[in-house]
Amino acid sequence: MAVGSLASATDLSLVCFALMCGCSLAVAETADAEVLVAQAALLQPTFTHLGPLVVRDLVQLFSASIQQYPWLERTLFGSGYRRAADSLMRGVLPKKNLWDMLYARHYRNALGGRLRLVFVDGRGTTSQALEWLRVLHGARVVPVFGPRHASGVAVAGSFYDYATAIDAHNVGAPLACNEIKLVDAPEAGLSVEDEPNPRGAVAVRGPNVATSQWSGSSPTPLPSDDGWLVLPYYGEILPNGALDIIGDRETVVKCALCPTGLLLVERLEHALASSPAAVDVCV
Repeated sequence: MAVGSLASATDLSLVCFALMCGCSLAVAETADAEVLVAQAALLQPTFTHLGPLVVRDLVQLFSASIQQYPWLERTLFGSGYRRAADSLMRGVLPKKNLWDMLYARHYRNALGGRLRLVFVDGRGTTSQALEWLRVLHGARVVPVFGPRHASGVAVAGSFYDYATAIDAHNVGAPLACNEIKLVDAPEAGLSVEDEPNPRGAVAVRGPNVATSQWSGSSPTPLPSDDGWLVLPYYGEILPNGALDIIGDRETVVKCALCPTGLLLVERLEHALASSPAAVDVCV
């Protein structure tokens, strides 16, 4: 079940993969969690890709439902949730138990009850939303990132690594067919020599990276250096080798309060959204 526009390179690549495997296929273009729940309960998908807007709305919908529980039930739910989250941080998916039977199963059934694998947009999905989906749904939730220049996917979370994207927000590590590096981006005040982690413009190389783009009736070569294509995104490489996208060229603004004089709006939005007091944030 692909949830989003087929103009998205990631959605289109996953649809092609599903067709190649002979899967039954459903496409739903919605950012409304209630519409998604109604469709998923009927279709019972086992494999899906969710965009950041519908993930955010889904978490808000389920959170609002839990806040309506009586005090004792909310307390029991919170205790069970924390136990399951602790299991994730140890690299173990939550097991079926009394808490799962009383609460989590209800929310899994809301999306059909058969989800086994969920791909989400790693750049726009917060760590809290990733944790929520993994705890309540038990499905493998894998963040992915890749622009249209790289067939929609160039970086992905590790299949059995449930803790990394929760402990520190990131979009994962390069696919086996890709190489990723950072280059200095003086226009954004970023350098590969930055401390504690190198930062800069993201460059990608590999067989799934485009060499040209269509303009009118003929392809126009994309500028590259020895096969490296510099993307319009800024990233940071974490000590474990994972990549985090911290912004793009359209969301860098001048700010006198920042040491570099420039503010990465996307980084600020993620920091504010990580607060338990914030339901939703848009900067």
